[in-house]
Amino acid sequence: MAMKPFPRTDIVLVITLAILCGIGGFVIGRNPAKIRALQNDVATLQQQLDRAKLQATRPPNPQRPRRQAPATTSPAAPLPTSEESQSQKQWEQWAEAHKRKLNEWWVTNMAADRDEVYTQLYSSLGLDTESIARFKSKLMGLHRKASAAGDPLLELVIARNNYDEEMRSALGDEKYELYRQYEARKPARREYAMLQEYASKHDFQLDPAYASQIVDLMHAAGATTTESWDGPYDPLPSPAAGKNRILEIRSADYSNLQQGWAALKDAAVHANIPDNYRILLQDYYKMKLGQISSELAELQRPWDEVLKEKREESDRLFEEMRLRGELTPSPDSQ
Repeated sequence: MAMKPFPRTDIVLVITLAILCGIGGFVIGRNPAKIRALQNDVATLQQQLDRAKLQATRPPNPQRPRRQAPATTSPAAPLPTSEESQSQKQWEQWAEAHKRKLNEWWVTNMAADRDEVYTQLYSSLGLDTESIARFKSKLMGLHRKASAAGDPLLELVIARNNYDEEMRSALGDEKYELYRQYEARKPARREYAMLQEYASKHDFQLDPAYASQIVDLMHAAGATTTESWDGPYDPLPSPAAGKNRILEIRSADYSNLQQGWAALKDAAVHANIPDNYRILLQDYYKMKLGQISSELAELQRPWDEVLKEKREESDRLFEEMRLRGELTPSPDSQ
């Protein structure tokens, strides 16, 4: 489970669309003939993989005549001259190599398309020639990583779509809608579970009769603080790294939670939630906002100062555990 990321990055979806369109969507005006050849290669590749998978599932038939696999007309990626009975693993190895060539072509053309624009931009920002070359090289590296990241995300999108279609078919429209409502309320149910824990620590026993109503109010207000990426309808994974990016995300989380709590507070009044419950909710969300505020203050401090404190705190905890006899010396330290 990860904390709510700030606005979902669009680049993954753009890359996914590029893959679905046969790679060429970004450079359609650059080399149409080359793009058509690559798209033909992709189509041929899919046919060969489908044939190989089908062959791999068939029982051996020694009486069946063997035929040669057709070769592609594109000089960019010649098919191996193997028989249809060739193992699926060999086909997949060829497919992976072919995909790498397509991705590298995409990266190279992407960099070429943007070369002049970024040269002018970097120059206008005062970067010298050496720095401009270095940052353009880094851009190409980012293009490669983005292209590589698109493949597993595309697989996830396809798998989720297949799951959704099969679930709708299995349940029928009415029960399917009930199921989707259950999935949509998962963040609110997690929040209610944390509210229960908070209430228990403060000697407040929640009445189960209000559970469903409060969950619905939390869901409608968007007053949730957690997010998962593993469910069939969850947001796509969007990990973050770096002090500035995390500061941006947590700042957005703080603002979103303020808005969510304000909406929940009004909704609780209109829903006639008892006063003691509304006081509990106020204290709970005040605590949650305070936690994020503390994180933001920590992130705005000099990073080396924070790391020094964390190391000192870690050393102190280890020393306390050692004195309590909770640490067993390793053989190397004896």
